[in-house]
Amino acid sequence: MKHLFLLYLIVLMLVPAHAQNDDENNNFIVAGQPIFIIVIGEYCGIPNNLGTREEAELAKNFKSLNPKIRYAWISTQPLTFDNYKHSTIHFDNEEGKGCVRVVYWDGKKSSTPLLYNDLVGATEYFSPKLLKKKVESSYYTEFQKRLKHFQQKKEHLTSRSKEVSDRYVKDVLINQALMLSPVFSLNLKNVKCITVKENKQVQMRLCLNEQGLLSRIERQDGEVYMEYKYEDGLLRELVEYQSDAEPLTTTQYLYNDNEIFKKVVKEETPPYDGKHFYYSCDYYQLQDDFLNCYRTNFSTDTWSIYENIIKREGNKIIDEDDLNKTVYTLSNTKNHLPITITFGKEDGERGQGKFIQKNPLLWVFESYNQTNKFHWDKQGRVIKIDSKRKDMEDSEDVTYYFQYEMY
Repeated sequence: MKHLFLLYLIVLMLVPAHAQNDDENNNFIVAGQPIFIIVIGEYCGIPNNLGTREEAELAKNFKSLNPKIRYAWISTQPLTFDNYKHSTIHFDNEEGKGCVRVVYWDGKKSSTPLLYNDLVGATEYFSPKLLKKKVESSYYTEFQKRLKHFQQKKEHLTSRSKEVSDRYVKDVLINQALMLSPVFSLNLKNVKCITVKENKQVQMRLCLNEQGLLSRIERQDGEVYMEYKYEDGLLRELVEYQSDAEPLTTTQYLYNDNEIFKKVVKEETPPYDGKHFYYSCDYYQLQDDFLNCYRTNFSTDTWSIYENIIKREGNKIIDEDDLNKTVYTLSNTKNHLPITITFGKEDGERGQGKFIQKNPLLWVFESYNQTNKFHWDKQGRVIKIDSKRKDMEDSEDVTYYFQYEMY
C-alpha cells in the first residue's frame, strides 16, 4: 500500500501545473478554440455595463471565428497561454493603457496572443487584423447617428412657442431651483425676488423681471450667478458667470412647435487632448399639459449615450434612466395630492413614499428615509420646507426659508 501511495504522488508531480480547465477563476489559457479575454486589472471595475456591451459586440462582429469570450482578473498572477512560447501577459499601469484590456488568441500552439490596451473600441482594433477589414462597433455608429440628428435640428417657431417657453421657465427652471415638483403651482404674481436660506444661511436668490420672467439666479452670495435673456418673450440664453469674469457657459434655446431644445453644447473633458468630449442635448415637449423632459448626453470617452426621460402617461409621471426609475401616481385633485411615489426598477429593490396634504397650508412627503414638510402661505407661495433624514444617525435636520420681495 505504501508503494502505491508513493507511485500516486509521483504521477501527480508529473502532471503539468497549468493543465486545468480554462475558466474565469484560472489565468491559464488552454489551446484549441479561439478566444477573446476581457482582462481586468487589480482594483479595476467596468462601469455602466461596458463589459457586457463589448462582449456582445465581439460575439456579433467576429462570429465567423467562433470565439469563446471570457473575463480574467489579473493581480499577481499573469495570463499564461498554452502555446509553444508559453506566452504570458502581465498587467502594468503604464500611462496611456486602460484599466481594462482585451486579448485575442486564435488557440493555436504556433501563434501568440494579441493585446489591445483598452476595452472600448475592441472591434475597431481587432477587425483589420483578424477580418482584414475595418468594422465599426454598433454603439459607435449609433452614437454618431444620434448626435448628428441633434446637431442638425432646426428651429420652427409657431403660436405654441411662447407657451412652451413660459412653462419651461416656470415648471423647470423656477420649480427645480425651489425644490418643488413641476406639477405644483406656485403663485409668482408681482414677485420681484425670492431669497432661499438654509438654516438661516442665504443659499440662493432668484429674481424675476416686471413681466414675471426669470431674469437672474445668484448662488454663493452672488459669486456664481446665471442670467436669463429673452427675445419677444421667448427664453433665448442662459449665461453662467463666476464673479465678474467672462461667462463660464452659455446655453442657447431654440423652438420647434411644442418643443424647446438646447443648442448642442460641446465640452472637452480630461485629459484635454482634443479627443475627449461631452455633448449635452436636452429638449422638452409640451404634451397633455405637462412638459416632458428628455435629457440626452453623449460621451466620446466610451461612445456612450446617457438618457434621462421624465414624461407623463395618464395620471403617472415616470422618471427613468439606465439605473433608476421613479413613478409618481397623481390624484385627480387640483394640486394632484395625494401622490404615491415608487422608487426602483421592477427587477430590483423598490421603495415607496407618499405626498399628502395635512391641510391647505401644510403638505408632507414621507418615505422610509426622509420626511419633508412644505409650508405655504394663503397666497399660494411656499414659505418653508423642513427636511429630516431618518436613515443617517449623524445627519442634521435642515430648514429652508423662502422670503419674497414684491414689485
